[in-house]
Amino acid sequence: MGSHIDKIVITFLVILVLIVSPMMQVFSNIDKTAQNQVNVITNQFQKEVRNRGFLDKELYETFNKNLISTGRIYNVKLQHKKLTYYPLKESNPQYKISKPFMEDYYIFNEKQIFNKIYNQNNLYKMKKGDEFSVLVEEMEGSTKGTKVFWGYVIQDPKNLPKIFSKFGGVVENELR
Repeated sequence: MGSHIDKIVITFLVILVLIVSPMMQVFSNIDKTAQNQVNVITNQFQKEVRNRGFLDKELYETFNKNLISTGRIYNVKLQHKKLTYYPLKESNPQYKISKPFMEDYYIFNEKQIFNKIYNQNNLYKMKKGDEFSVLVEEMEGSTKGTKVFWGYVIQDPKNLPKIFSKFGGVVENELR
């Protein structure tokens, strides 16, 4: 009698492994593909902005449209660090003949950037030497890939992996 139950349990486990394992692999591949797409889209966008030295509505909307093509919902954060120089007096302890100035960064976020390109309908200009970065993170409501599978199995999609991408660097050119 015990061997009958053992056979049923083993058969059930084998069927479960034969079905679940390939399904997990398929959903995992979907996530990897989306992660790669987001990385490429984000990297191209930030390179374009840093190369041009400005951001405009058309460039951002193209970036956003490319992100939407992955079929997921993202939260996008932009950051511009504006490099500013302040002259130092000779009496200042930080003063050096080779560097008679102080450098500081002012940080502007996506709200300030969007205000410039959407509300004021202007280009958001940056200067050579400033820093620009983009962070893209999948939002909670997005259900694709392994979230579909594990969300069904464990019923708690909050702890599942998200798509996350961050790229940035120094602005190479500026619009005059």
